[in-house]
Amino acid sequence: MPDVRRIAGRYELLEQFSHGGMGDVWRGYDAVLDRPVAVKLIRPQAVTSPHRSRRRCATSEAAAVS
Repeated sequence: MPDVRRIAGRYELLEQFSHGGMGDVWRGYDAVLDRPVAVKLIRPQAVTSPHRSRRRCATSEAAAVS
């Protein structure tokens, strides 16, 4: 069985399925809530730019409302 990468002690990263300018998106599993999830890993370079930080906040707010 391959090694499973776990984030924050609960999100298992199973397969990378997309990537973009800000980071990579993985198919994952939330071991606490026992359900599949998507996990976006943000590249460190993406958070050093003030423009990108504002974009990330707007994206997060839009996702929270959805």
